[in-house]
Amino acid sequence: VETFPMLSRLKMLRQWGGIVDMTGDRSPLISKTPLGNCFINCGWGTGGFVTRAAVSLLSPLALALAGGVLYRLGRQLGYGPGAAAGAALAISLATPLGVYSKTFFSEPLLTLLLALAALTALRADDGRTGRWAACGAALGLAVLVKPVVLAAVPAFLACAAWRRTGRWRALALLAGPLAVGIAGAALFNWVRFGSPLDTGYRTAAWDVPPWVGLAGLLVSPGKGLLWYCP
Repeated sequence: VETFPMLSRLKMLRQWGGIVDMTGDRSPLISKTPLGNCFINCGWGTGGFVTRAAVSLLSPLALALAGGVLYRLGRQLGYGPGAAAGAALAISLATPLGVYSKTFFSEPLLTLLLALAALTALRADDGRTGRWAACGAALGLAVLVKPVVLAAVPAFLACAAWRRTGRWRALALLAGPLAVGIAGAALFNWVRFGSPLDTGYRTAAWDVPPWVGLAGLLVSPGKGLLWYCP
């Protein structure tokens, strides 16, 4: 509790003790054996067969769909087919998203939802204000996936408010589904941590100078964006 103070607010639902079979790269083993009708099925860790299988299928599918949406987003921005396809492939395959698609990380799904929100927002500028509802729905789902998406919401609100006609209707259509997603995330936090504003990341302290954090995120050999996302 001294190391992780947030554990003091957790409610005990159930407990379990035992040995967890895990491989070095967290990938399960499914194979034949020299014995007839005898197979190996182990190394699933704490996820279990159904959970790991579902996530293993969801993340690659989300990344593939995100690539398609990113292509459409590039075309909507005025780029040619080759440039749009190249950018979509680069984002999908030349960034950590490809690695994340093999894990439990939410980044592939988050990328899909944010790309959908951006695409529908751009298409709504063509006079179809009803598409702001789809944009708000995508943002609401993204908030449920990861609350940090709220940092991008002001940009979408500003884009809707920038319209010369139908401004208030666009803002209302955008805010409605988004508010539902925020309320769902707040309810989840309240049930799990006892507060709608507690996301479970309160142990992350802002005690690192900004220039040190930027250097670590940009050029450090362990996680620098310049090396992993050139």
